[in-house]
Amino acid sequence: MYCPNCGKEVEEDARFCGYCGYELVKEKEVSKVRPWVRFFARYTDYMIGGIILAIILGIVAPDSIFLAPNRASEILFTMLIMFIWIFVEAVLLSTWGTTPGKWLLKTTVSSQTGEKLTFSSALNRSFSVWLKGFGMGIPLVSLITLSLAYDKLTHNGITTWDAKGGLMVSHEKIGALRVILTVLLWIGFVFLIVLGTMAEKSGW
Repeated sequence: MYCPNCGKEVEEDARFCGYCGYELVKEKEVSKVRPWVRFFARYTDYMIGGIILAIILGIVAPDSIFLAPNRASEILFTMLIMFIWIFVEAVLLSTWGTTPGKWLLKTTVSSQTGEKLTFSSALNRSFSVWLKGFGMGIPLVSLITLSLAYDKLTHNGITTWDAKGGLMVSHEKIGALRVILTVLLWIGFVFLIVLGTMAEKSGW
């Protein structure tokens, strides 16, 4: 377990951090190891980014290989989104301190002092997540890297990229409204995919 205030490792049942004196009891009300919340927050970001990119490509390059109605193009499009998001996320984390998905699911990334990440720190983190966490979006590789990252997070309480960068990921209680909004957003996304597939098959 790591102290959310200073980032130092502390005893699992400690009431206060032995390094900075931070009270840990309240923090235990919401687990700091929430891999699935982090996963859905990031995929919500990818989903939003994907919709925006699809609209842009549909306008400027409707015949792009990334929009072709086949499985290979879907994989390439997903890989493109994940790569582009490295830079988008770095800008958002270093300026706003959050991303749409993280904001929606009450997840924050900060330095050990609780400050926003610098652009270089955010960029290094985003690149590491893309490479070590999502395996560059390559289907089989991604499955392996996600499994390894999940194992390290659940056992160590922190991912390799956050430990290396001296960063903290904190979670707050999400609440019913945000859960509903997230579900509705995902339903809308699935609806758009189905609608787009039907449109292409019918030649609209």
